[in-house]
Amino acid sequence: MKKALSFYLLFMLSIITVAQVAPQLKLPIGHSHPISTFCISSDSKFIVTGSEEESKIVLWQLNNCKQLTAINIEGKGAHKLLMSPGGNFFVVSSLEGPVVAYDFPSLKFKWKKESKRFQTDIEFLDKGKYMLINGLLIDSKTGFDLKDQKKGFICNR
Repeated sequence: MKKALSFYLLFMLSIITVAQVAPQLKLPIGHSHPISTFCISSDSKFIVTGSEEESKIVLWQLNNCKQLTAINIEGKGAHKLLMSPGGNFFVVSSLEGPVVAYDFPSLKFKWKKESKRFQTDIEFLDKGKYMLINGLLIDSKTGFDLKDQKKGFICNR
């Protein structure tokens, strides 16, 4: 059921996106390019969407497809969005930029992890306690690099 709802919503949001790029009509909502990544909140009430062609992510309410907010992200487009297993934050990777964590649903900056490589592979491990970013193991709550025990992130707390 959750997969079916996810695909239905992604399809509906794609239709909204296509309608926005029509020459005669430009709406200031959603994305101006096709959605390439998304993640759904653990309670299935919200979805966060992103596009590899624009540096912005959008938070939507699922029951009515209403856009709640949008924020600009660092790097070149949103390559992958991943919700934490606990559902209290998510991470976004871009093709040319850091992996950034945001609190959910406030979308407030949590931490970012710089890398000289493209951020193509991110995943949570051990029920969200750790993250693997291109083979680098970090603490998912703080962004600390666990291999070197160095502070490998920028944090506003």
